[in-house]
Amino acid sequence: MADCELFKLNPGAHHFVNVFFHAANTALLFALLFRLTRKIWAAAFVAALFAWHPLHVESVAWVSERKDV
Repeated sequence: MADCELFKLNPGAHHFVNVFFHAANTALLFALLFRLTRKIWAAAFVAALFAWHPLHVESVAWVSERKDV
């Protein structure tokens, strides 16, 4: 609802917010894995895999699927 108030019906802005959330989740995953394992390359590899192909691609690619994020 906040997106509609801020960006009206601009689909590019809504998609940018989804991509931003995905990037933030990727950074949080990297931080968590690094903190748990203390192996920077393993944590970076897994986070990069998640960034490249998230569990639910639709959540990042479609504006209407934000509920999964």
